[in-house]
Amino acid sequence: MAITALIYNIKTKRKNKFLYEELQKERIQESIPEKDIPVVSKNEFITDKKIENLLQKLSALEKTEFYLTIDCNLYNTAKKIDTNTTYLSKIINEYKKQSFNEYVNELRIKYFRNRLNNDPKFRSYTIKAIAGELGYGSVNTFASAFKKQTGLSHSYYIKKVSTEITSTNEKKGIKS
Repeated sequence: MAITALIYNIKTKRKNKFLYEELQKERIQESIPEKDIPVVSKNEFITDKKIENLLQKLSALEKTEFYLTIDCNLYNTAKKIDTNTTYLSKIINEYKKQSFNEYVNELRIKYFRNRLNNDPKFRSYTIKAIAGELGYGSVNTFASAFKKQTGLSHSYYIKKVSTEITSTNEKKGIKS
């Protein structure tokens, strides 16, 4: 029984380490901007120009960090980019390859990961405060979204980032 638990623990640690390293590589690569190029079939009901325009507006809206508000939903987002919920939903499904909620969660988790790595004060926040800053109504919603997107628990990720940064700063002779 103890050996089974030990083997499970070792496998879990390896998996978590691998997932964490992949997330860090991905975070570094995300700094390279990606160009969304719409491809439309003949039977689409939205024109190429309209799609391109809405994708540009959506991209500009992302830069305003609109997704960090608790009232970020499909309706409010569509209003902000002067379209309707049907068009916005279709565009996100087709060109982002995800639902609106998945899209918003992805933006929030990316923001969380970047801010955690770059803001020492943010690393000292409680999980409840972090969830609130990210626009989540509850810690459980944030925890579920983070786990679904990364495969890791938020607490493991936070500890790992904090440990790595502390270790790096000590090597450089920087006081935390």
